[in-house]
Amino acid sequence: MHYKPVEDLFPSTAYAAQERRAAAERESEERAALRQSRIERQSSPQLSVLERVDHWERFHGVRLPIDPRHPLLSVIATDTALAIEDIRAEQARRKGGTASP
Repeated sequence: MHYKPVEDLFPSTAYAAQERRAAAERESEERAALRQSRIERQSSPQLSVLERVDHWERFHGVRLPIDPRHPLLSVIATDTALAIEDIRAEQARRKGGTASP
């Protein structure tokens, strides 16, 4: 006995499944584009050190560490395209030090 594919028996079901797949692909592409724009924004040369660090914190859901020797500082510097000294200056500014934004 030869069985027909479900799509042949219920063409509207097959169409609906194709539409769901296409919508899921579009959503995935939109999420990827949004993620990429956030990555680019956190390292934008048009933004200040404060703005870049703020973007990094929101994107990763992590606060800037207080310890100036914390290993995460090099990751933040790389991700934000800033020098480690800029990150440490932002730490000092937040602590109420003399470094400016």
